[in-house]
Amino acid sequence: MLNKMVRDGKLERNPFARVVLPKVSKGRLRFVSLKEEQRLLNVLGPTYAPWARLAILTGLRLGEQIRLQWNDVDLEQGLVTLPQTKAGEVQYVPLNAEAQSIFRTLQITHMDQGGWGLWVFPSKTRATHLDQRNYYARIFVPAVKKAGLDGVTWHTLRHTFASRLAMSGQNEGTIAALLRHSTTALVKRYAHLSPSHLKTAVEQVATYGDTAPNSNGNRDINRNSEATAGRERCVSG
Repeated sequence: MLNKMVRDGKLERNPFARVVLPKVSKGRLRFVSLKEEQRLLNVLGPTYAPWARLAILTGLRLGEQIRLQWNDVDLEQGLVTLPQTKAGEVQYVPLNAEAQSIFRTLQITHMDQGGWGLWVFPSKTRATHLDQRNYYARIFVPAVKKAGLDGVTWHTLRHTFASRLAMSGQNEGTIAALLRHSTTALVKRYAHLSPSHLKTAVEQVATYGDTAPNSNGNRDINRNSEATAGRERCVSG
């Protein structure tokens, strides 16, 4: 607003232009361990535990999951279509076998209760989807507290999905794609959780210039002249 007034000639300068805002720390990345997950699922019980597990398996935000319609869930292809997303565009979520199994169990539950309708997570009237805020405040938050988990929200389950991808050795591009991010900028926070491929990368620095292993499984002493010279300089320096 003040910058606009300066451009319109109504104000000589923006008095806050030189104000430097303090940097806000992003803090510790919170995700649940396997033991914490089990505690939470135990408290949630057989009805609601699969809902939380599904979030960990897919990275779905609470609003995205609650608003799911059955015609957006393709269990044959193992794919969920999200017509309305935070990004404002249609997005797709691949399903692993366990996630597909959870959806099939939900279908069976709905059939036992009189058949499934439009919504995967319907309200009691089945005319609308479940009330997101009501579920979160009445079911999820109390379960988190009872399980003794600090700093855990539904979004923590999404972080857990991404963290486990990283700890499984998936690269930033894959994690970004599965989180449905347009760039890898927001997934760099998970890099420290993926030591395996990082360790492999730094080990390649140590073996740079080495020849391939010989028939005995040992590396030949001969090395690339550039690599050898560089190592000698490091020793002599």
